[in-house]
Amino acid sequence: MVRGDRAWSRPWWALDGVRPKVVALLDDLGRSASPVLGWAGAGVVLALVLVDLGAGPGRVVPLGYALVVGTTAWGAGWRAGVAGASLAAIGTAATSFTRPPGTGLGRALGLGSATLGALLLVVWFVGVLADLLARERRLARRDPLTGLPNRRAVLEAAEAELARAHRTRAPLTVVALDVDGLKRVNDEHGHPAGDALLVAFAATVRAEIRVIDVLGRMGRDEFVLLLPECDAGAAAEVMARVGERLARRGPAGELSACAGWVTFPAPPPSVDVLLASADRLVVAAKRQGPGTVRAEVVAAEVPARLPQRPVAPDAA
Repeated sequence: MVRGDRAWSRPWWALDGVRPKVVALLDDLGRSASPVLGWAGAGVVLALVLVDLGAGPGRVVPLGYALVVGTTAWGAGWRAGVAGASLAAIGTAATSFTRPPGTGLGRALGLGSATLGALLLVVWFVGVLADLLARERRLARRDPLTGLPNRRAVLEAAEAELARAHRTRAPLTVVALDVDGLKRVNDEHGHPAGDALLVAFAATVRAEIRVIDVLGRMGRDEFVLLLPECDAGAAAEVMARVGERLARRGPAGELSACAGWVTFPAPPPSVDVLLASADRLVVAAKRQGPGTVRAEVVAAEVPARLPQRPVAPDAA
């Protein structure tokens, strides 16, 4: 089935254009301010309890407790949700026991226990939903075959590294990699062999880079490597290590790739310029044959001539 048929077989929120927006929206609601939302949720629950105590049982709709506790659990975590549920249950029991005409202690404890059970169910449901959305968030930024960041995640990382380079004025190197022979492997040995080639390539390159470096898969056999705070000399050392390790590994005994890498001593104006520079070099490298590497250092932009301050004539 074509991609469009598969898309219409899924719910609307799972469509490629909708799911990332839903995940990002729900992720932003409260997750960025967990401590504040936790204390705010406890305060609202306490306020509802006081309203119940002052106005009598039944004045606060149980759905109000559920909404507040659920929002608190979403934004501040399940512990805050359990705390809010416990506070609401205690308030419900106290209200039922103290307000006239009042009820017996056993009935009040029963109402409090029922409230606690219902609210804990809300907390559990919110936790399951948060886990599912976290999984969707990870999958939306991961290549399912290699486990590397996908194109979307690479672009986000490039934006972040470019912004950091502008702040720190540190060099930034970007490498475009194109695996050699993938089509031949697919034609001669089948797509599982081609997939194994890509997995081996990703694992090999990843073993030679730092934790702060970003290796991602942009397309079928296209990869991008971001090397923050890496000048031309350091980038050459990294690429030399990667080339040596690639030559020793692979399903067919050898892996190779064409590479084009560009070092920016001063950060470029945009991510498009950053990636296009490396892409231009890797295209030129592919024309020269498998295993070709092209490198370039972009000169830092400096004023052609500094403005001269006018010199006052000597006083007579």
